[in-house]
This record gives sequence, structure tokens and C-alpha cells, in this order.
Amino acid sequence: MVARGIMALDEATSKMFARHGQAWLTRVMLGVTALGSGAVCIPTYIFCLWLGYGPAYRIAATALIAEAILLLLVVVLRYVTCRERPVPSTWHQWAPWNRYSFPSHHAARSWLLVLIILHFYPGAQAVVLALASLICFSRLYLQKHYLSDVVAGAALGMCVGLIASRAI
Repeated sequence: MVARGIMALDEATSKMFARHGQAWLTRVMLGVTALGSGAVCIPTYIFCLWLGYGPAYRIAATALIAEAILLLLVVVLRYVTCRERPVPSTWHQWAPWNRYSFPSHHAARSWLLVLIILHFYPGAQAVVLALASLICFSRLYLQKHYLSDVVAGAALGMCVGLIASRAI
């Protein structure tokens, strides 16, 4: 019964974004969603490791280890659930697991980073919370994920981030 309610909410949310898409906002959301991608985050971690000192180094080292754990969990969950994305895409040829949507890897990564960054910079709370929330919203707006995918990804990222930040 609960699963039906979640699926109905997912469908309603997805249809709402499909009806109300604006071209200018889509361009903005594409930029926001890129901030939560591995193509942006992984090189950033590597650059911070290259700097070789201070909190940026420790954040990057912790994030890379946490990312490896997170990736394993996301891939397993996606193959277990095999939930198709709201709007299927064919560009996932190189990573077949990425054609599935549950849970959202972008949401998981952004909330993982929130907890790790806040461990070192508690004063950055407003900025990192806003950015993580925007990344999650972008995944819904661009119809890459359902609402439950984003919520589950955020929860997964928070769990891994909490463990990683405690291990620092």
C-alpha cells in the first residue's frame, strides 16, 4: 500500500515537471546538476589531493574513499531495483547500471559531501545545504529521477557521509 502511494507521488511529481519546464530554467538546472556529477567532483578531489595539505586534502581523501563505497552501493541498488528513469536515455552505453534511476547518485554524492565538508567547515552550512538541495531539485526538474530516487539517494549519501566524517 505504501509502495503504491510512493509510486503515485513519483508519477505526479514527474508529470508536474514535464508540464512546467522552462527553457531558461532547464539551462540553469543543467549547470547545477553538473556540479553533482562525477565529471566535476572527481577532478576536484584530485586537485585538492594534489595541493597536498590542510582541510581540502583531508576532505578530498575522505570523499574519494566514501565515493568508492557510495558507487558500490548505488550500482548494487540500481541492479536490484532496475527502476527505469522517468525519461529514458540512451547515452548510458558505457555504464549500463546508469540507465536505472534508483537511487539518485547525484543526490547521494551531494549529501555525502555536505556531511564531510561540514565536519571541517561548520560555518559553510547554508551554502552546502543550499547547493545540495539545488542539485537534488535539478534531478527532478530535468526528469532524470523520481522524487523517491532523490530522497533515497540523499539518505544513502547522508549515511555514508556520516560514517566517513566520523572516521576522519
